[in-house]
Amino acid sequence: MTEYGLIGREAESGIIDRLLIDAGSGRSGVLVLTGEAGVGKSALLAYARARASDMGVLQTVGVQSEAEINFAALSQLLHSALDRISSLPPPQSEALGAALGMMPGRPANRFLIGAAVLSLLSEAAGGCPLLCLVDDAGWLDYESAVAIAFAARRLEAEAVVMIVAARSVAGTPFAGFPTRPVDGLSRSQAETLLAAHHPRVDPLIRERVIERACGNPLALLEFASRLQEVEPPVPPFSVGLAPTAVESLYLEQVRRLPDETQLLLLVAAAEDSQALGLIMRAGSRLGIKPEALEPAEQAGIVLVSGDQIMFGHPLARSATYAGAAFGQRQRVHRALADACGPGEPDRRAWHYAAAALTPDEEVARELESTAWRAQLRSGQAAASAALERAAQLSGKADAKAARLVAAAQAAWRAGNGDRAIALIELATPLPASAQLRTDAAEVRGLVQAQRGMPRQAAQELYSRAVDRSRELANIADLMHALHLRARCELELGKVAVAEADAAEALQFGRQLNQPGVVVHSLAVLARVAALRGDIGESRRRAAEAVEHAIPHRLHLAVCAAVLANAEIDVSLGHCGAALERLEPLIAEPMAYPAYLIELAAMTVEAAAQARTPMRGQPALALCEAWTACLDVPAPRAILARCRGLLADRGEADRHFDDALRLHREQPNPLDQARTRLNLGEHLRRGARLRRPTLLARRGEAGEPSHRADARLAAD
Repeated sequence: MTEYGLIGREAESGIIDRLLIDAGSGRSGVLVLTGEAGVGKSALLAYARARASDMGVLQTVGVQSEAEINFAALSQLLHSALDRISSLPPPQSEALGAALGMMPGRPANRFLIGAAVLSLLSEAAGGCPLLCLVDDAGWLDYESAVAIAFAARRLEAEAVVMIVAARSVAGTPFAGFPTRPVDGLSRSQAETLLAAHHPRVDPLIRERVIERACGNPLALLEFASRLQEVEPPVPPFSVGLAPTAVESLYLEQVRRLPDETQLLLLVAAAEDSQALGLIMRAGSRLGIKPEALEPAEQAGIVLVSGDQIMFGHPLARSATYAGAAFGQRQRVHRALADACGPGEPDRRAWHYAAAALTPDEEVARELESTAWRAQLRSGQAAASAALERAAQLSGKADAKAARLVAAAQAAWRAGNGDRAIALIELATPLPASAQLRTDAAEVRGLVQAQRGMPRQAAQELYSRAVDRSRELANIADLMHALHLRARCELELGKVAVAEADAAEALQFGRQLNQPGVVVHSLAVLARVAALRGDIGESRRRAAEAVEHAIPHRLHLAVCAAVLANAEIDVSLGHCGAALERLEPLIAEPMAYPAYLIELAAMTVEAAAQARTPMRGQPALALCEAWTACLDVPAPRAILARCRGLLADRGEADRHFDDALRLHREQPNPLDQARTRLNLGEHLRRGARLRRPTLLARRGEAGEPSHRADARLAAD
């Protein structure tokens, strides 16, 4: 590492120097370096290491092909400090030992693992300050990234400096740390760098190199070297600089080597442990002698140190792997799998999986075992990846579905809700048992609850209960699940489905003499009838619900019946009567939390239709307070509609526009229909016409009444 490697990096090196000086005074610090490939992040890490001559150093590098092996990067980082693990508190030492495979079969959790990493770093810094370097952090396995970031966020006075380098940390556990973008060099800096390393470069070549490299230091040096060796200039000189263009420079260097050397380098690139013994054993299975490595060492592409083989730059590794033919990569992964020892079942399984082209049940089962072991070490992300690959290698559709759902469950536990939903979507078209379908629904519901969509979450969870109860022929559980799901479906705008569930639950409730089920089912049916405009049916169902609810103190059912009656009142233009029903409930909102937003919205609507907006203000304030706790589009759309109903003409238009926009973000056909109907009322508020019912006679929400459509068209 020469001084020329830091040309144009005075600001970054100054930050690093300050961190190292602070560590000498007992203070800790974290720095994240981001920038494109070849911009000099690794050079800055090397600078930090060179400056930390009186510090201990721990280092790890993320590698793409090892990103699914849980705790691989953490094991590399802590390798030289693991002799201190016995000094940790027993819960922490056991958790970290389990995570790193030192104590097979012992369960662990992320908090204890992260706490153990923090304690171990503090212990390692006890004698002298400690520098931790993490390169290519975007390729760290997820569990390692979580544990390292956990420890980094809690560094205070341990005299530990952690410097992380990555192309980007967006969406990773390292997001949010102090970050320094590493930009390209200016023209003058580029000229200085070229003059230092290539003082005799042809002026024409120098100009073309500077133009093409766009300030990327690695590209500057590699392009200049290559163009002096090869005439006339050939690709990649003829193309603009891109992340893969820098890698192609390394690839050309590799391709100048003997065939056996290239193949052995591919073995090294495919095996991220950097274990020299394993790589040489795999090479031997391919008929390659150890001497084949020498040309690569002489060219500076790799360095052998102790029992490890390391690439000179991470891009050299990725270029070697990406530039190889697919058939070659298959051969190499198969050789590595065969060369793995009995104590490396997970590594062997992943290599066999990488070599597989067609469904292979034996490899799929090995990956399932890998997932099980990962879960024992709290490696849920790694378990999910293993199960997903096992599903891809499954020969039978039912086995594929089961593994996809298991992968989704693990992804959910790892905190990746988006991935969990994607896996459930892949499993949905496949044949599955009722239990598997309910498990899938449970995952979907949990993810939706995490996203702040409790209605959708509850609907998914109750669907799971319905399916499970039907499978077991458990009528008691089934009727409860049905009436609860009916309430959720109605709130989600699925009116016809809600009606069917409530009718079935009512039948079972009457047969088994379950007043709670009967009352809540009647209340749902009363609301459905009100939405359809069946006044007699709605009033009858609501009256029966109230009659049975009051003796049993089933207040929520009474509230639902009030909503049904208020819906009818407003549709008939009897808004004063609706307000008299609703205002006592608005005065005690905490007694009816399940229907709070619906109560508030209906009260605002009645007040607006009655042209007494002041009577709607308490309900609007309640809706605003409740919605402030729910950062999701659906309730905010209802709030915007309520504001539009009580605002003057100019402001109302804006609020209704907001409501319609939010409805598009999180569709609910019933709420959308109501907003469009209210917008129609707003546009022609002066008309004294009988208010139509919300739903068309065909029975589905999402189709506003002919009157609302006519008003929108007229205006």
